[in-house]
Amino acid sequence: MTSFVEIGPDLSKVLRVAGYTDLGRSMSSADGVSVAPNNFDAAVLARRLASPQLCTLVELFLVGAAVSRTEAADALHPLDLDALVRSGLLTWCDERVQAGLRIGWCDGLLVAHDWQDGRPVHRDHVVGVGQASLTLADLTVRSPGADVLDVGTGGGVQAFLAARHARTVTGTDINPRALEFAAFGAALNNIDNVRWREGSLFEPVCGQRYDLVTANPPFIISPDTTYLYRDGDQTEHAADGLSRRVVIETARALRPGGWASLLCSWIHSPEGEWSGPVRSWLAGLGCDAWVLRFASHDPLGYAETWLAQTERSIDQFNSALDRWIDCYREQGIGAIATGAVIMRRRQDCDSHIWADDMPTVPTGSASEQIQRAFDQQDRLSGVSDGAGLLDEVLAPVKGTRLEQTLKRSQDGYEPTTRISVEPGLTIAATVPSVALPAILELDGKRPLSHVIRQVVANTGFDADEVFEQTLATARRLVCLGLIDWRRRRNR
Repeated sequence: MTSFVEIGPDLSKVLRVAGYTDLGRSMSSADGVSVAPNNFDAAVLARRLASPQLCTLVELFLVGAAVSRTEAADALHPLDLDALVRSGLLTWCDERVQAGLRIGWCDGLLVAHDWQDGRPVHRDHVVGVGQASLTLADLTVRSPGADVLDVGTGGGVQAFLAARHARTVTGTDINPRALEFAAFGAALNNIDNVRWREGSLFEPVCGQRYDLVTANPPFIISPDTTYLYRDGDQTEHAADGLSRRVVIETARALRPGGWASLLCSWIHSPEGEWSGPVRSWLAGLGCDAWVLRFASHDPLGYAETWLAQTERSIDQFNSALDRWIDCYREQGIGAIATGAVIMRRRQDCDSHIWADDMPTVPTGSASEQIQRAFDQQDRLSGVSDGAGLLDEVLAPVKGTRLEQTLKRSQDGYEPTTRISVEPGLTIAATVPSVALPAILELDGKRPLSHVIRQVVANTGFDADEVFEQTLATARRLVCLGLIDWRRRRNR
């Protein structure tokens, strides 16, 4: 029997000629990774389309509606409708046909995945492009000509995005059905520099090295093994052991200078330093690393977050909730964090590990900001002391965003100023009022000390306070990649 993967190239031509592919590109944003509309919005979209053929294709592959045999045959011509049914791409629904999978978009690319509209969800379910996928994409450093590994590839979206700039891409997954969907998606997008390997995490590529690794593994901490895309095998990996393993094996899979971005969960004390566990995983791996926390939850909140996405009835929800909470209680878990780790393999043994909270999703690709932050962490280590930055030339970067809010106090309105960059991470640096004039005067031409002295002369502010606050703010901006560090001035 013909597999729907084999039909991919022919279906790709039909979708392209009908305008389905271009429709996805037209709905992509310029700065970030965008996805297809949900089923309800897609139903409205179908009714806006003037082309009957495109409308039918949207109804089939984006809305999930059943359409008549005649409509389907016309929209999919010259493909044979019965052959599409035999392949599993379509199914009969009385006298109508319905798509067996959804073909959505992500940043103009076609991505195939299972329906999430109330139809039964099985252990080998292939999820669509969600917020986690988009965040990982925005946290990925884009290296032209790289050899890329995508661990836990699922439907292949990270691999497809990497294929645009990479020399080769390898996607691994323990779920053979996910790899079938990924291969189908590659055929729909005419991508020929990606290969797929079945197996758990890094096992299919053991001993191989890459310039870029992305990983969205089943990192959820739970007692279940219900879904391959969500639940790590707790018999093999106690608690956050799977995330720890992915961090360690990612470091081993990187070539010198190689980058990695991965999503994970970890246990920490509610009262203690939240980044401590991940720092311990990273110790001695030979990688610079930036640990980003999206959120921390108590056990009940963590279980609710994930179970609300999968349980179909209140009875199922309550049963699973009790099971998960009992598991956490037995293991003495007090708090669980979800976040990301960005890594770069060093040429030498010295490494820098730092951590920040990132409570909201990136505003687009943070690739440039991440590279700038890592490079500047290196340079900061070469500055003899904190005051050494005073001799350096700093400049604002393209996309710098300054936001100022006023909060009422008993002494009047007090301003708070924060600097971030778009597109990039939603981690802002707070700028004290006394440092703001100097930060605004940075022009990429004068050393920081010259700028500060000029501000002191113009404002009459206390010189020591201006130097102290401006220097501390400049260091923070440098660490976050929110400012450009030009070459040293000649001395």
